[in-house]
Amino acid sequence: MKRISLWGFALVMVLVVFAVRQPAMGQQITASITGTVEDSAGAALNDATVTARDTERGTSSSTKTQGGIFNFNSLPIGTYEVKAEAPETYRQWKTAPQRVRFPDGESLQDLFARTADVLRLVLERHVGETVVLVGHDSVNRALLLQLLDAPLSAYGRLAQDPATLNEVDIEGGAVRIVRVNDTSHLA
Repeated sequence: MKRISLWGFALVMVLVVFAVRQPAMGQQITASITGTVEDSAGAALNDATVTARDTERGTSSSTKTQGGIFNFNSLPIGTYEVKAEAPETYRQWKTAPQRVRFPDGESLQDLFARTADVLRLVLERHVGETVVLVGHDSVNRALLLQLLDAPLSAYGRLAQDPATLNEVDIEGGAVRIVRVNDTSHLA
């Protein structure tokens, strides 16, 4: 009788070990990444594409925001680089840049105000003098728009290639644009 009891006890122990061990073998340890995508004013960017790239494995996964929120579930444990792209914001920048503010950046209105201050200062301090200003394309466009008394919506109509020259004559308050986007010196 003792023998049957021992075998019965051993069989129960084997079953307990398998019952406890099976779920542990099937478990995976995963992580999730959740966040929001907002513009610089704090407004949620809907339908932005968010990509999480595992920097160790080189794999990536993408999702779209809904109400500015993104969520990646069941990712392998690791280090991830997360970036967001907002095609609607970019499209709007190309069609109506005066309505866009990029995250952590300035709007065209901000740029316009900043360049207006510089233009006023240069015109006051250098009356009748020849002045050379060096700037990036957006700064050049903002200055030209102000000199032409043109609206910000005309921003995209002014070409400004790299290393371009713009020449403006200002005499007695009258502005005359001599040349715009001239790259002939590069030929």
